[in-house]
Amino acid sequence: MRLGWILVLVMTVGACAVSRVAPTREMSGILNVESVSLAAGETASAPPMGETPRDGVILASAVTSQDKPVEKRAIIYQAGLSIVAPDILAAQRAVQTRAEQAGGYLQELKGTAIIVRVPAAKFEEVMSAIEQLGEVTGRHVQANDVTEEMRDLAIRLENAQNVRKRLEALVERSEKMEDTIKLEQELERVTQTIELLKGKIQYMQSQVAMSTIRAEFNSPLAQKQAVMNLPFAWVRDLGDGVTAGMTAASPDTSRWKRNERFALPAGFVRYFERDYVTEAMNGEEVVIKLKRQTNYDGGEVGFWRDLSRKILVENRAIAISQEREVKLKDGTVARVLIGVKDRGASKQGYLLGIAATPRYVYTFEAWGEKEKFEKAASAVEEAFKTLDVKKF
Repeated sequence: MRLGWILVLVMTVGACAVSRVAPTREMSGILNVESVSLAAGETASAPPMGETPRDGVILASAVTSQDKPVEKRAIIYQAGLSIVAPDILAAQRAVQTRAEQAGGYLQELKGTAIIVRVPAAKFEEVMSAIEQLGEVTGRHVQANDVTEEMRDLAIRLENAQNVRKRLEALVERSEKMEDTIKLEQELERVTQTIELLKGKIQYMQSQVAMSTIRAEFNSPLAQKQAVMNLPFAWVRDLGDGVTAGMTAASPDTSRWKRNERFALPAGFVRYFERDYVTEAMNGEEVVIKLKRQTNYDGGEVGFWRDLSRKILVENRAIAISQEREVKLKDGTVARVLIGVKDRGASKQGYLLGIAATPRYVYTFEAWGEKEKFEKAASAVEEAFKTLDVKKF
């Protein structure tokens, strides 16, 4: 009976830790905003962009009348520029080169627009350099203060880790099989929450450390098209995760419809499955994303492989180093591409598996920090081979 009450108490604490998991703030486009969104009850203006960063975090002055020490604020900077330039292709190359010289990298190249990410300390410097490429017709800067959000995530993570320790201790002392099963189920749930919180914190830290700049170029002169505009949106979206760290905003366990089945690699947690999209993650933040799309007449796997590779190389600047043909468990022929994305201070490993049937196209993406990804790459590829595709 005593163990039962302890279990109820620990599960209640664990449930609180899980229920408080909230999606991180997504940066949805470039806004014409030059103020900082603070927690309720706070008011402040956006800190100057030239302020010296420490540990990848932009600092905003917060000195009170009592002369308290300056408080570190976590600021995410995002900017957009509209520029008229005579040669769009040359201007885009110049933007990429300038970002790389500053320790940044190309995130996306699409049509006449280019998106780069640069260290926060170089944000203003790179902005000024890009503005010299032509006549600026529009300039938008957004500063988002996520200090309180990151602090809240850290508290939730610590609470969840403490709950896990108590649960592990209870499992060791449990004498009844029924109690042990309940404890292990709760332990698995809390562990999943911990991994998700770690992923969110890492994502927020990367957004603070690396600012985003989007430059849209126009020209009165006729231009040679830089990137083919594909009619397939899902192909254009390939590589979003490895370039921008995009995953599901929050776990979704409300509607578990296993439309696409595959054997989950050891150590991975399946935390999202909805609308023909499945996401999983392991403890080292290596992410798997499976997506199913409608196929078209004549859409064989080789066709989709060619388009996908073009987007990954030209739009995402992913260096594809390996490519091979594999067979799924039912004999369906599929393709696997493996490469590396240079993100300035770090490199990301990337895998894309593609399978096609008369009705559907399946994309199986995985990405993560290069060294961690390489440790999981073999297991991830084997998981792709277990995919249960629908042929009719």
